[in-house]
Amino acid sequence: MLVLDASGSMGGTREAMARAAAKLVVDTLMSVDYVTVVRFSSSASPYSSTLVQATPANKRALKDWIEFNIDAAGSTNFRDAFRETWQVIDATTTSSGCNRVVLFMSDGVPNTWPNTWSDSDYNSLAAKSASYDPPVHVLTYALGSGADSSILKNIACQNSGVFYKTDDNGDLASTMAGYFKILTPMLKPCQTRWVEYEDYYTGVTLLGACLASYQKLGATTSCNDGLNGLGDDGDGRVASLIGVGCVDMNLIEIGRAHV
Repeated sequence: MLVLDASGSMGGTREAMARAAAKLVVDTLMSVDYVTVVRFSSSASPYSSTLVQATPANKRALKDWIEFNIDAAGSTNFRDAFRETWQVIDATTTSSGCNRVVLFMSDGVPNTWPNTWSDSDYNSLAAKSASYDPPVHVLTYALGSGADSSILKNIACQNSGVFYKTDDNGDLASTMAGYFKILTPMLKPCQTRWVEYEDYYTGVTLLGACLASYQKLGATTSCNDGLNGLGDDGDGRVASLIGVGCVDMNLIEIGRAHV
């Protein structure tokens, strides 16, 4: 879920940064993923009533919607933004069944009376995010000097997320598109992931076998107890992702055909 501030203070450069960031996040998704965007200011409205599969066609339509609907007007209503987010998730009956992640970006402070933010909002948000199986990770992004970092940081810390702060000259797009770094340590190491993707030039669907690589501990490899203990109960460390290597299975089949 992408939840984007479109209040009046987002005018100019900031709304352009938000659009670019949202589109880049969408570009990271594959057809196994499900996604939508919630735009909020004085009230909130989603791209769709449920999460939609991140097919190439749906991704193009979603990016078009982002381009024309992420603007700047009104106040900042966090409460309505999360209410709409939960409604979309609750209405979704088909998903990948893997990780649930909310990327919540704002440049301000919740200021729509009586929908300012209070302790009861923290409590209800934490209870709701924890009620799902698996629970929802809420990653928050404070854009610019006017953003209230304390509220956004508390939201992230109380909902298994991470808080990021980006100034007006920062790279919001790369920061938000790096959300996968939080998810990768939750995946079992040395397990091949099969990935379908669309060839950029031909539009043909291809298949790749991919394997993530993590920074090893000591002399062991990341497959041979190199991650032992990281992320276990009581251990706040996470594995550091180095990169992902993939082999294009179509090329292998072509090679075998010529042998």
